[in-house]
Amino acid sequence: MKRTLLCVYSLLGFVLPLSAQVALSPANADEFVQNLKAAKASSLIEKAYLHFDRACYNAGDIIYFKAYLTAGEKHEPSKVSGVLHVDLISGRDSIVQSILLQTQNGTVAGDFALPAYLQKGNYRVRAYTNWMRNYRDNNFFYRAIPVNGTMSAAKPQNAGGKPDMQFFAEAGVFVTGIPTRFAFKAVADNGLGIDVQGVVVDNNDVVVAKLRSAHLGMGQFYLTAIAGKTYRAKLNFADGSSSTVDLPKPVANGIAMTVNNSDSAKFSVDINTTKAYYLENKNKNISVVISAAGIVKTVKTALDNQIIGFDMPKKDFPSGLTTVILFGPDGMEVGERMLFINGNDGLNIDLRTDKQIYQSGEKVTLNVNVKQNTGSSERGSFSAAVVNEDEDPCKDMATDNILSYLLLSSDIRGYIEQPGYYFEKNNADTRNNLDLLLLTQGYKGLVKTQIEKPAANNYQPESNLQLKGRLATKAGKPIANEKISVITDANQSAQATTDKDGSFVFDNVSFNSGSKFILNVENKSIRKNAVVTNEKTYNPAPVSPTREPVQVVDRSNYSSTGNNVAVNLAMSKPGKRKAGASYHTTSLIGAGNADQVVFRKDIPSATSLSQGLQNIIRGVDFINGQAFLRTGGVVANGNYVREPMMVVVDGLLGQGGSIDNVMIQDVDNIEILKGANAAIYGMGAGAGVMIINTRQGSEAEPISQEMAPGIISVTPQGYYTARSFYNPVYQPSSAINKSKRPTIFWKSNIATDGGGGESFNFNNAGPGNYRVILEGINNNGRLGRVVYHYTVK
Repeated sequence: MKRTLLCVYSLLGFVLPLSAQVALSPANADEFVQNLKAAKASSLIEKAYLHFDRACYNAGDIIYFKAYLTAGEKHEPSKVSGVLHVDLISGRDSIVQSILLQTQNGTVAGDFALPAYLQKGNYRVRAYTNWMRNYRDNNFFYRAIPVNGTMSAAKPQNAGGKPDMQFFAEAGVFVTGIPTRFAFKAVADNGLGIDVQGVVVDNNDVVVAKLRSAHLGMGQFYLTAIAGKTYRAKLNFADGSSSTVDLPKPVANGIAMTVNNSDSAKFSVDINTTKAYYLENKNKNISVVISAAGIVKTVKTALDNQIIGFDMPKKDFPSGLTTVILFGPDGMEVGERMLFINGNDGLNIDLRTDKQIYQSGEKVTLNVNVKQNTGSSERGSFSAAVVNEDEDPCKDMATDNILSYLLLSSDIRGYIEQPGYYFEKNNADTRNNLDLLLLTQGYKGLVKTQIEKPAANNYQPESNLQLKGRLATKAGKPIANEKISVITDANQSAQATTDKDGSFVFDNVSFNSGSKFILNVENKSIRKNAVVTNEKTYNPAPVSPTREPVQVVDRSNYSSTGNNVAVNLAMSKPGKRKAGASYHTTSLIGAGNADQVVFRKDIPSATSLSQGLQNIIRGVDFINGQAFLRTGGVVANGNYVREPMMVVVDGLLGQGGSIDNVMIQDVDNIEILKGANAAIYGMGAGAGVMIINTRQGSEAEPISQEMAPGIISVTPQGYYTARSFYNPVYQPSSAINKSKRPTIFWKSNIATDGGGGESFNFNNAGPGNYRVILEGINNNGRLGRVVYHYTVK
């Protein structure tokens, strides 16, 4: 029976989080809402989303990205943090590169240059703020980045494990005699959805329902349980395997809730009870709490009928996840359901080129106009990537975009396969399949309602960088209450005073990587016996092991003619390394496997790197800056000839040149590979390999050098400055028009003016089907994304 119920509105600046850490036991729905308010007052959630120029890369490519940092459930550009930490992580879960970025109004551009000889595999990019660390890594941004592709089969292959099948009763309740919607999810042994079909039978082997997956192993069916009966499903999977799985046992007496989200204008809530439950609780109060970003609504009614229902207009809710919770007469939660509302609150972006078909190398003018749904022009910050899809084997990977991540993925725990699919098109199929995702991965079951609170408040927001250090005697005793001055390379100065532990800090400073500072003990009388040390500006968060499937690409049959590419997904299995080996490396055999590792702190001051390494690297001589293994000679034309070692700097191969082109202060560590360890670099590595890993951030020691007693120069890691995308201007007849580079153009700093418009130019490369993706945000947290296509002949 549909009717109008008492609805209490509460406008709040938060949403019921979908990840739980602190359990609540409310006496009633009102008390639960008060707990929500208390949670709001004690915490603020930041999220970071990175828009990449494309989904996968080759060694030697540059990964371009723009970061969008938001705060709160309205996704407003964050004013909480001004420093964003971004790491490139290997399949071995070690940090390969790390940069610090200074956000301006919640946005900033960055990039990673992949070494030309980077080992193929599944890498990850993560982004986070110091404030996010209070929630462990729950709110960190992660994106799987396949490099050089991964060989994989085009069809699902069973590696020996059986697919897993789970059933989820809507809202967590399966009650005898009440029609129940069951959602299900079939997952193969590689962690990915797999198609399944079958039947549900009762304990007498009578078929009571049929099932077939609709999308990525997910589907639904309806079942009304009969008292005294149990149920099981007989299943056949796409990989040829089969199994029988028991369904949950129905509860004999109770109350259940269903939510219909198929109507674009409203969603409907239906509450159904068994006859016995109704008679036991007749005319007692029940409540439904509906929570979304910035809004909490409480619907109250007396239980005066076995079936109660009401409609809720969607226009009152923002786009994103909404949680519907049913509280029974005793005040306890008895059902919970998540749904997604696609509201009319996003940015409307009109994106078009000056024509639809171009010649190779021809100049393109791209026009952008951004408006609100009211039609008024809108200022905002955006980024755009132009890709030749015929040269992009990852064009169909459907990775997260700004809408899917900020509105969905960031609030759903666990791996979401192809999250971008649900937002590419707004049609009945995508809406229904998104509802299946929330019926399965958004399922919480009958648990006490929980609210996420910080695991700790040990990490404070970083509005800017800090320059920190310690003053002590040569014997290590701290020196308190002494002034330390700093002089920058721009000839600016400041002072700080040491505390009881001898520590000092210059707070809220802004400097780029490569900036040099001079730290000076002001009291000349103690300088002779004083030692000044500085700390890292960046101590990275621990790297969580890869636990989820990642998308990888088989490039073996890919050509520029646009052949279909078999895109599969596989588990990323970190390789083993020696215990305690955790340092920055570009070695093809990974950290901890070299014959010798020399760190920057072990290299004495010298006029050149080769001079500093003399007598430190075992069995190696240096002649005119070249390194020679003492056992690295060969016989040529009857003469014994010494060959120089192969030198690899940050993954870039050089045959045997001088290492003195690398400054000592730029070195993080040096690895020496001999014999079998060097063989991975091919025939040219017979005389050994010297791998020079320069300072990339997190794993590197701060560069410091004593200039005199009590005076040191330091070059700490500062903000990274993103490189500009090179957009060559082609001549129409140039052979370079046949360039097969996937990313044609990248622009991270698109800012629409007061009229909501912007335009920019670039040159096409070779022929193909071109895709333009533009994403961004305005100052109020409204999100926008558009995909546009044109053709180059």
